[in-house]
Amino acid sequence: MLLKKWWFYVIIAVVVILIAVPLITIINLNKSVYDLSFNYVKPDDLLTEIAKKHIYYDADSKTLEVELNQDLINSILKDQLAELDLGLPPKLTIQEAAFNTSDQRLYVNAKYGSINLPISALVNIKPDDTGITISADSFNLGKKKAPGYVTNMIPKDQLTFVVNYADLGVPQVFTVKDIKYSTGNINAFVELKVDEIKKLAKDYRNELESSIN
Repeated sequence: MLLKKWWFYVIIAVVVILIAVPLITIINLNKSVYDLSFNYVKPDDLLTEIAKKHIYYDADSKTLEVELNQDLINSILKDQLAELDLGLPPKLTIQEAAFNTSDQRLYVNAKYGSINLPISALVNIKPDDTGITISADSFNLGKKKAPGYVTNMIPKDQLTFVVNYADLGVPQVFTVKDIKYSTGNINAFVELKVDEIKKLAKDYRNELESSIN
């Protein structure tokens, strides 16, 4: 009889723990959000803004260094989020998002119904000779690794993007060789294909001469 009572109390304790742990997590999350404040930047012409203020050229290596600061990145992200349909599950909404260049993580303050879900993910940007692949993994919920019931709600198939240079509709005269992260900035190193640039210039000159003649 005593043994049966002991097992009864063990079962009750396990049930209480199984209920209490997720409940405590939800209560803590509901009081928790990421601080995603930044200085919003609204350039009239983004490409001109970058070209004038954030590009450096190394003549020896024929390489352009393009520097993007964190405020500019997050301003673009904010504008894009306002326009995109992310196809999120019902009741899941994104309140705000910001990218931290120092740890390469995208931080998102989301909500599932009335429950706060501060989620972050490691962003991987991998350039190669044909384009750039952008993906996200290593999800956190708050400051800890996200449990399965949270990551299952994330549309992971929509979090991998492949940008092919050939699809951009621009001459194939460059390749992104490296991307470096630092506090407040991302620096992309773009190698110029000198021979291709010369060929492009020659073709343009020939077309111009033909149109004149």
